[in-house]
Amino acid sequence: MRKIGYSVSPKRGKGSHIVLRHHERHNLLVSERIGRGLLTSLLKDAGVSRDEFIDLL
Repeated sequence: MRKIGYSVSPKRGKGSHIVLRHHERHNLLVSERIGRGLLTSLLKDAGVSRDEFIDLL
């Protein structure tokens, strides 16, 4: 996600989730480990297609 402009927000508390921030897109709240369904949902929220994401890997 860093390749498309997201950065990790500093941790707040002891939880296992992180906040990914972007200056033009929605912020994303994600667990440190995610499954396929959640990844698909996060990509949709970020406005990134599956193919675009794969190209960034």
